Amino acid sequence: MDAVVLSQVLDLLTKTGKNTDPAGASTLFAQLARIYAAVDQVEGYTDTLETILGLTTDSAVASGNVLQRLGALVAYTDSLETTVNAIKPKTDLIGAAADAAGTATLFGKIADAKAAAESKGDLSTYSNIQTPSGTVSLVTAGTWYSVLNMSGVGFLKKFIFSSSLSGVRSVRVTVDGVVTYLAKMDAANASAGWGIITEDLVGSWTQANADMRPGFRRAATWAQLGSRLASGTAQTNGLTPYPYTGNGLNPITLLPKPIFFNSSLIIEIMSDATANASLEYDIMAGVR
Repeated sequence: MDAVVLSQVLDLLTKTGKNTDPAGASTLFAQLARIYAAVDQVEGYTDTLETILGLTTDSAVASGNVLQRLGALVAYTDSLETTVNAIKPKTDLIGAAADAAGTATLFGKIADAKAAAESKGDLSTYSNIQTPSGTVSLVTAGTWYSVLNMSGVGFLKKFIFSSSLSGVRSVRVTVDGVVTYLAKMDAANASAGWGIITEDLVGSWTQANADMRPGFRRAATWAQLGSRLASGTAQTNGLTPYPYTGNGLNPITLLPKPIFFNSSLIIEIMSDATANASLEYDIMAGVR
């Protein structure tokens, strides 16, 4: 064999190497071993990734692989959507803040209530306004006598009572079936004016206009009432609040607005101990 050819063959054998050569870059077999090792490593990575990702046929498990957790998330989303669809008709009943009165939503009902309250406060909408005044005989001591009994939607602006006779008189106001005012006047102050009145009816009280104030049975009642309102000494602790059921003596209640009722108003008076007593009253109230 020619020496040149032999040299080339030996060089080729050296570059080819042996199939036992470790992975590397020195021979062909070393390169193949390196590629094989790399392929094995990639296969390992692929197996690990497949384990982490899972298969599309895997069942939903919240703590499983990616596709199992995704399946669990989809199932939860479906359940949530079902719940939302079940709740939505109810949340729709809430409506929006802009819903007008008459709308079948919560905000619509609020608008209804607001409109009703505004309408209730407009006294021009009441066709039956009464301003009775007079004297009632309290024949039996300890018995309540009705001086006003109104049904429907209405208001009370004034109830003032007094007496020219001595003795204790009690007053009870019941609004929509609930007693909201219970008080009494004592014998020493029977002739003074006591009870409930709105600020607009009092106005600016002075002794000069006391006897000219309309709507009171006795001018003296208005004069005494006005004097006590002006001084704020209707009781030791001043004006009586509303509602008030303390049954205290000599109440004067000054209201910023009328007392409104939805179904009924009853005003009753009683002589606590004296039979055949009398009591004078002035009322301003109305119903639709």
